[in-house]
Amino acid sequence: MKKLIFSVLALIAFCFIIQSCNKLNDPAIKTVGNIKLSNTEVMIGQPDTLYITNAAATDSIAWAVLPTGYNTIATKGQAAVLTFRKAGTYTVTAKVNNGAVQTATIVVNSQVYVAPGTSVPMEIINDDITLNPKLYKSATSDSTYIYMIANTKNKYCPAGRLNTNASVDANGNYSSNIINVLMYGNCPTGTEQLYATIKFNQGPAVLANGTYTIGVRLNDVTYTGTVVVTAATITFNWNHTSGVILSNKVIIR
Repeated sequence: MKKLIFSVLALIAFCFIIQSCNKLNDPAIKTVGNIKLSNTEVMIGQPDTLYITNAAATDSIAWAVLPTGYNTIATKGQAAVLTFRKAGTYTVTAKVNNGAVQTATIVVNSQVYVAPGTSVPMEIINDDITLNPKLYKSATSDSTYIYMIANTKNKYCPAGRLNTNASVDANGNYSSNIINVLMYGNCPTGTEQLYATIKFNQGPAVLANGTYTIGVRLNDVTYTGTVVVTAATITFNWNHTSGVILSNKVIIR
């Protein structure tokens, strides 16, 4: 089984190198001495392809990276694919047939690379989440429930998504968890606030008159209040002014 796993990983690395080498014909590719690089600055986890121009596929090439311990490397013929686990400046060397050493510098910034079609979770730090409660009423059925539009105070990459969940228990009490931000793309700086819709779907006893608890969890802190339901209004008793904030505390039914 281990041999099979290593064979599959080797095949994936080989295919990536072949694809990357084809891209090295792009005129935007950087050249440092006899080394071509797909990028001289990359994000943490972003693959970077290097290619020795003065070597043959049958030559012996010794690759090295300083400082050590923060990268992985896959090689094939004249090419190598590097990824880094820590931000910093790295020196990459390649020695062909024990001859002259070729040197290139790669800068790794603090951004985390997100491969196409995947997402990376990011903690919500030093941010306030504003909730705007609203009431949904179906035009074709008796379905009705509370929902909230959540938005961040801080700005994030537009490819991000605010990750939340919500529930209503058997007694009509509300709970929600603002989990994290899921990043689906790469951008150097945050430019947009993120929004999400939190739906409190309920069972048959929909919005019965009474007083219910509500708790919203953010960064291991649960913010609590109450929801008072009458035939005319839905009122939120919520005293928090940071962390999780309510922009509207009364809904007219």
